[in-house]
Amino acid sequence: MELTFEKVGNQYVAEFEAPSDFNLHIERNNTGVLEVHQRGSAEGAYDFAWGTGVNGRKVIDYDFGALVYPKWIKVVSGSEVISASVNFNEGGGSGSGESGDASTIEYFDIRAYDTTSMERSALICGAIYSKMKFDGKTLIAPIFQGYTPSGADMIKLLGSVEAVSIDLNIKGIFSVDKGLQTVAEFLQAEPMNMDLSSVPRISKEQFYNIEV
Repeated sequence: MELTFEKVGNQYVAEFEAPSDFNLHIERNNTGVLEVHQRGSAEGAYDFAWGTGVNGRKVIDYDFGALVYPKWIKVVSGSEVISASVNFNEGGGSGSGESGDASTIEYFDIRAYDTTSMERSALICGAIYSKMKFDGKTLIAPIFQGYTPSGADMIKLLGSVEAVSIDLNIKGIFSVDKGLQTVAEFLQAEPMNMDLSSVPRISKEQFYNIEV
């Protein structure tokens, strides 16, 4: 589906309803802020979901997944959009991808882990969504998808996350030498050797209501 952006002040804005996970492809002549906002109802208020000036590339091709649908999406660009399209995943939401298995989303409370621990880092890297307080705002965001923070930003992000949601069947490249792995395989592989049964689970409602 083609997206049409309208100029609003000094920004360019497009809105659409998402019935499932989707891919967003945008091409621009210039770099600039690219933000995605979402809301869970047609009448609700939008909340920031993804993107910063750091992600201000000319071409953006990004896959988005949520836990609940439908979602109403607003895309804001700081520079003029030449062309844009959104393609929906006909198979449904997160977990219907390459593995072919049913979605196995679990919610983990990681507040008991030291902010520098390997277990905490591994759980955040495997997360679909992380709940955190960052720069004074409470966010639920896929913080490691799209770009890799480094140095002080990495430490700040790792320390900010309080809970994560993970689809254990989603496949991806987590290490160059091991190739394609599911999230469960990644978390249980050397050198982490994580025993997932020891990680405290929380419900979906607890994940969204947890204080950060």
